[in-house]
Amino acid sequence: MKILESWLFKEVTMRKKPYTTDEFFEIIMERLKDQGLVPDILDYALPDREPVHMKTYEFGIENSLDFGGNEGIYLDLRVKFYGSNDFWTNETVRLGTIKTFCEDRESMRKMGELLADFMFEANRFANANLDDFTWTGWKVKPLLKDGSEAPYSVDCKSKEGVEKWINTHRSAEKYKGVEITNYATRETRTEMF
Repeated sequence: MKILESWLFKEVTMRKKPYTTDEFFEIIMERLKDQGLVPDILDYALPDREPVHMKTYEFGIENSLDFGGNEGIYLDLRVKFYGSNDFWTNETVRLGTIKTFCEDRESMRKMGELLADFMFEANRFANANLDDFTWTGWKVKPLLKDGSEAPYSVDCKSKEGVEKWINTHRSAEKYKGVEITNYATRETRTEMF
């Protein structure tokens, strides 16, 4: 419950630029180290050399856990974006590689556990920071008649969607206006009804 509470009530400050895949890889590895979840058998954990901006939270972590061609066990990690990270279709980009020179069964299990922990922590981090992974569209936050903000917001993919939401709710008794944030520029404006 404490994790949920801290996530719900944290002060929200949106990033000025998107995370890159190398930055994301390093953040997740650091969080795993802080939790004592990185096994002591690793020889290295390196982000990919060609980082890509992560402009959507709509992604999954793909992987390949296998023996190397001549030695050790490799965990190759990739990000699969689902159609909205500057790509017209689903696109997969390299995230990073984690390697151990060990080749025994116990080491393979430890690498499998590390994979599970990485995927879990990546999902947890992205979900706790959705605005930092959203760089297209607009956020519409209703302002209530009593002067408070509504406990929810609506994401719109287009300006037309924003206008449609406003026009649909303009006459509602409980709203006095909206706060509109452009995810690409991070600029916010208020429109009163």
